[in-house]
Amino acid sequence: MVMPRADGTDPDDPGLDGGPPRAPAYEPRAHIQRLDVPPRSEVVLDQREITVYNYETSVPFDRSRIDLALRGAGLAQGVPFGVLTRNPSLDEEEIRVVLALLDSLSIRAYDLSARSDLWYSWQNAVVDTMSVRYFRGKNGNLWFTTSGGGTRIGDERLGDFHAAFLGIPRDQVTKLQFDITRLRDLCFNRFENRLYMVKFKTPSLKAYESIEDAQFHSRGYIDPATPRLVEVRADPQATIESFDSDVKVRTEDLALQAEVRFEIRGLRGALRLRFPKLTYAAQVRSIEEQARVYYRLVDETVLCVLDADYYARRRLSLADIAPWDGLPGFADPAPYREAFDSPETREHFFQHLDLGNNPNTWQPHLRAINEILSGPGARTHVDGLAVAFIERDPAQAMNLFERCYRDPALHRLGTVFADTLHSQIKGMPVETRASAEALLLTWAVANETDDWEIDPHSGDFGVRNLRWKAAELRADVLPIVLSIDLRLDKGPPPGRR
Repeated sequence: MVMPRADGTDPDDPGLDGGPPRAPAYEPRAHIQRLDVPPRSEVVLDQREITVYNYETSVPFDRSRIDLALRGAGLAQGVPFGVLTRNPSLDEEEIRVVLALLDSLSIRAYDLSARSDLWYSWQNAVVDTMSVRYFRGKNGNLWFTTSGGGTRIGDERLGDFHAAFLGIPRDQVTKLQFDITRLRDLCFNRFENRLYMVKFKTPSLKAYESIEDAQFHSRGYIDPATPRLVEVRADPQATIESFDSDVKVRTEDLALQAEVRFEIRGLRGALRLRFPKLTYAAQVRSIEEQARVYYRLVDETVLCVLDADYYARRRLSLADIAPWDGLPGFADPAPYREAFDSPETREHFFQHLDLGNNPNTWQPHLRAINEILSGPGARTHVDGLAVAFIERDPAQAMNLFERCYRDPALHRLGTVFADTLHSQIKGMPVETRASAEALLLTWAVANETDDWEIDPHSGDFGVRNLRWKAAELRADVLPIVLSIDLRLDKGPPPGRR
């Protein structure tokens, strides 16, 4: 057997035209080795930029159901995007997981003889990861915070995952923005000495009247005494939309303290973290443990930046509130009050109100509207809605007014309809006017104290713009009216007898 020369050429090969022997053809496959761990352009621990978002849903938080659903959502042959690892949590109000995306990874080799690149594909490699913290929001619904994701895990892919495994439709998930008021406080009170950039809009300063928004940017910290920054801080009309700063982070996983740059984009609800090259206290090999260590660092960094709830919640709509299936009158009014803070929600409700339906579909709603009538602004709007409701469906309006009379929890709303009926009764159809007057008399007997005008000699009496004779009173109403007459006889204002 003839052994090849040290340079790899064949000693029996004379080469072309009697020249030196030819080198054997280069076979890339002979130089490709199988790896136990799929190669990555970078491991999780090497990530430098990461974005944090916060979301709310209209689905009630149910830890056991979510936990069970996530257990069936692990990475598998048919689940390229699923749970990579679960982070232990003793808090019954939250669940933490790390999701991973399996995809093909391109591998480049070089063909020396052809002087060209060769590309191969490594299938089912973990190419992106995302940490998700599911927790109970203030309203009892499911909220979640995401960290990471990269370019290949966006809202669309995350929405598909939640729809498939947690049963959360896309239209019941809302990405939160930062509360602009709190963002201003965070910028000027907590990080005022460590600002790199401040972006603001709607200033009252004449120098910026022609600019929709303006931005101060510096390679180093902006001096808090800079006149322009002082002007913006002193201007109550200037809205801080975003700013850049940094925080120092030290955790047990890091060998050295890290200075992490961050950007808060208020209207986008994004907190972007930019990490330096980090030195870890111990070498972490497995992908699962890398994810735990890295996202533990991310959580600590977020807490260093945001130590309170700086997100502005979207106002609930009626569609966000789970239907009440308990005993009528026992529903929690809080979510309904929040929904009816919106004029659009109140208008939509009255346009579609049908008292013939199950009381659970309208009683909690009416009680919530009754409660918000004590606040400014709502009364004027509901007055207009009551007028439109009476004009559109007088019989339904009478039904509603009668329920307000019978339910003490609807007294304010009943007052609205009483005032509206008094002003609208002359224009009502003849067939409904008599019943409206009877209801107003019943309401007045129970609630009116200062608007009665009674003449005991003629037997005429009235309240506001309505007049009756004693002979027209029902037997159960007459004693009450007579007692009112006695009370008025003790000292009514002049002209009110």
